[in-house]
Amino acid sequence: MKTLIVYDSTHGTVKECAGKLEGRLSGEVTAVKISNKKSWPVVDDFDNVIIGASIHAGKIQKSVGSFCRENLDKLTNKKVGIFLCTLTPADQAFHYIEEQFPPELVQHASEKSCFGGAVHFERMNFIERFIMKKITKSASNIYQVSEDAITHFASEF
Repeated sequence: MKTLIVYDSTHGTVKECAGKLEGRLSGEVTAVKISNKKSWPVVDDFDNVIIGASIHAGKIQKSVGSFCRENLDKLTNKKVGIFLCTLTPADQAFHYIEEQFPPELVQHASEKSCFGGAVHFERMNFIERFIMKKITKSASNIYQVSEDAITHFASEF
């Protein structure tokens, strides 16, 4: 079985989680960052597809949304999983999956999860740092990625 993990990562947390997930899955696994259409892999070449994104200002990356919409017919004929990285608590974050991904894909996905999130101030520009300091009420990096959530997703998928 060949599994594709497609993701986009603004500050590296989704990339890190995709790498951890890749190491926990069996079979041939390929992780690809899809920051633009030129980097999109051919979905037909894989049996399973896992899609990862993060939440910024309530939205996933445009590249991930475009990939899902343009490949929707192909994705609904594959085994699909969706994961998000966000600081929003997991029990409250699932609404982002329902709001940000095509409804047909959300219904079809066999596994959906939130892996937690992180804030790395050194990876942000001045405006991002300013906003995140206000939101988090902290000037220190935050790391809340759940290894348990990644392991559970991999075992269920």
